[in-house]
Amino acid sequence: MSAPYRDPAPVPPEPPAPLGEVRARHRVRGTQAWVLLLVLLGMSVLIGLLVAGAGGSASVRGLGQSVLLGLVVVVGFHFGRLREVVVHETGYRGRRWLRPDVVVRFEGVRDLFRRFDTAGVLSAKVVTGGELDLVGTDGDRLRIPNDVVDGAELARHIERHVVRPVRLEALKALDEGEGLTFGALTISAEAAAWTTRKRRQRVAWADVRFVEITPEELILKHGKRFRGGTYVAPLRTLPFPTVLMSVLHEAPVEVRFSGGFRRAD
Repeated sequence: MSAPYRDPAPVPPEPPAPLGEVRARHRVRGTQAWVLLLVLLGMSVLIGLLVAGAGGSASVRGLGQSVLLGLVVVVGFHFGRLREVVVHETGYRGRRWLRPDVVVRFEGVRDLFRRFDTAGVLSAKVVTGGELDLVGTDGDRLRIPNDVVDGAELARHIERHVVRPVRLEALKALDEGEGLTFGALTISAEAAAWTTRKRRQRVAWADVRFVEITPEELILKHGKRFRGGTYVAPLRTLPFPTVLMSVLHEAPVEVRFSGGFRRAD
């Protein structure tokens, strides 16, 4: 008589490999967060004052409750925000006050979104940087604000260890005839295609007049000048935007940069 079958014991998942030695630390100033917190606190106090204006002890209690609620929101928001980005040998660690760290490895970045900031220089706009949003393959998201200390150095590190490998892989795939997907937009050597709420549209490069890229959006003009169409996508919704710019340079289409861009990258 054989022994009864037993399910094998579950194998515990292997712990993630360490990130290696610390290479740099970038503190987050939190200027924008403090401004937002003060606005929230001011709004709560204003609401409380409006309630108290009706008079009575209930209104006084309402004022106190509004101020207390504002303080709770301020404290909770402050201690939940990112306070430091630590650069390791193989990845980034986002340290927060009272919440678990966010870990994203260089080779584990699934998407990178960027919001470009501009500044006026001699009556002209230039791109000065902006917020970075790294999304790992496991869904973890590390959002790096633009007020991080030595942000230009951190941006160069991300360019070298995250963006550059993706760019080289994308250009190789394009050369081999593959289509590359950037959110709702797909680029190939023959055409551009995009998805809207109503349909999927594909336009050959021969029918595209030009592609214009600003810090806010990508604009694709196709068809005849007065009878054609326009596709507009917010740049912040397109992953790896600088890789997309490099890919468009390889396509047989005119690419224009405006609004602060001086060059494709």
